Amino acid sequence: FIALVLYLVWFLWQLKRIHDWLRSESSLDPPECAGILGYISDRIYRLQKNQRNEREKLEADVEYLRASFTSLSDAVVMINQRGMIDWCNPAAVRFLGLRLPTDLKRPIVNLLRDPSFIAYFEKGSFDEPITISAPMDSERSLYIQMSFFGEGNILLFARDITEILKLEQM
Repeated sequence: FIALVLYLVWFLWQLKRIHDWLRSESSLDPPECAGILGYISDRIYRLQKNQRNEREKLEADVEYLRASFTSLSDAVVMINQRGMIDWCNPAAVRFLGLRLPTDLKRPIVNLLRDPSFIAYFEKGSFDEPITISAPMDSERSLYIQMSFFGEGNILLFARDITEILKLEQM
């Protein structure tokens, strides 16, 4: 009976150490445990390490894409599932009149108030691009194409086609 009680106390002590390790954010290494609890804590540690590596890889990929989009001369805007702006490049500031960081997390339809754009956005079918007047300069024309990515997120591309339209008119 005493041996069983001692084993139970030891087991609960190891379980508490694992619990404390899981609750703490600072400690990366699991506590040394024996038996099944050691196996469980090692598996959890490996899963956490794999998740951390995957997150770092995804963050690096996102930063690479953002740097790529930043260098584009076309406007790029990332819009979340609720229609709010998550990110935009400098060309979006120039072409669409977006202000950073003020306009982040604001609805795109509140900032681009062209009725044809609002109808296009609310329709939710982006098979065909549209052309609108630039919000900052009504003499300029923007070719806007949108597509879905991820889980309901939207990527908006806008290109200034004013010169092309002038050439076509000539």
